[in-house]
Amino acid sequence: MRAAGAGLEDGRVSAPAVGSPRGHVQVHDLVADYDPDLFRRAYEEVLEPNFPTDELETAESLAGRMASGDPSTFAAVALTDGTPVGVMIADSFPDSRVLLLSYLAVRPGQRGGGIGSTLLRVLPTWRERADAVVAVAEVEDPRFHSAGPHGDPVKRLRFYGRAGFRLVPSPFVQPRVRPGAERVGGMLLLAATGDETLPRQTLRDFVTEYYTDSEAVDEAEDMAYAGLLARLDHEPDPLVLLAPEQYAEVPPLRVDAELLRRDYPGTAVAARLLAVDDRGVALLDEVWQRVLARMAAGEELPRPRRTVLAEFLARLSADGLVFVSAEPGDASVLADWFAGEADPWAGWWRETPPSWGAEVTTPERLERAVRRLPPLPRLLLLLSDVVGLTLPEAVELTGQAPEHYLGILEAARMEVVAFLDESAR
Repeated sequence: MRAAGAGLEDGRVSAPAVGSPRGHVQVHDLVADYDPDLFRRAYEEVLEPNFPTDELETAESLAGRMASGDPSTFAAVALTDGTPVGVMIADSFPDSRVLLLSYLAVRPGQRGGGIGSTLLRVLPTWRERADAVVAVAEVEDPRFHSAGPHGDPVKRLRFYGRAGFRLVPSPFVQPRVRPGAERVGGMLLLAATGDETLPRQTLRDFVTEYYTDSEAVDEAEDMAYAGLLARLDHEPDPLVLLAPEQYAEVPPLRVDAELLRRDYPGTAVAARLLAVDDRGVALLDEVWQRVLARMAAGEELPRPRRTVLAEFLARLSADGLVFVSAEPGDASVLADWFAGEADPWAGWWRETPPSWGAEVTTPERLERAVRRLPPLPRLLLLLSDVVGLTLPEAVELTGQAPEHYLGILEAARMEVVAFLDESAR
């Protein structure tokens, strides 16, 4: 860890203000020498005009970190004749050894006068004191963010390029930086390493640490976050950094979070009901991550649940894994999957109404009914009525003749109905 505010001798650095009629710029360390009034003015007059609300941490949060001397926080304000004209704030992530340049902003009307470059002179010392192997910065992708009152993304990229930053060739989504804020998509990461490459693991560790610190995310629950990591996992290692003007070569990140959130639980339930051993469960996770990466890279997969299980079963067959007994699944997930108007199994038993009441068709009973089936009927039932494969797709996947497939499927449905009917008596 580093001492707060390291890199500013006596709290100040002086430099000529290029293009400024008011002489010199002084750089004041807001952590080593916290001044609440100066910070308030810098926040309101410099930071707020430069960043949309969803990208800007609250004044209260930033002030608290600076006032307490938070050792992971670096902050400086550039002053001309006592007026805040620029702000730079950085945060260290010790586990990944990355220094994030969280904010660098110049007062509107004074951009292009060398103020930002003056502030950046402090960054190498901050990076050294933070024991960081790389400094990174977030910039809006000009393909998705137009020039406006908060600045021009193209000009920002040029500025960072002149300062020695290179472009990370993988898309990025900024995590929520304040309560109630939204994630910001269409972002780019820039890196200052002194090299043309960046180890992929360093970047992955940083993304994980950044998201965990900002949102306390869970990769197993947050499909959009999992998609971001999956996309990164499929980048080459090391990452070959690009010139900032090559931003059009960075593939956009497309992950339909709602679709994934809806489909993943059903996929996991179907896999558990197929009752594969531990190797098969690990294989399912591997296949799911690969499908996420395909979606994140822009491939259209309107039915990822079907795609995942189709690939999963193909891999099971190729690896010689067999279906075995397994522990019961998650009844709460099954309740979401099999209940209500969205019940994907309802179609075939509503055609011939069963004799039991609705209260009898519980997730636990459904699971017991399905688990009573032998492996092949169970597989065909899940492929047809949970995954939703068409007959040609299912026949191709399982190698069954169409009439044989339909016969086994109908018998499986009747056996499930018979078990539930018996349970109601």
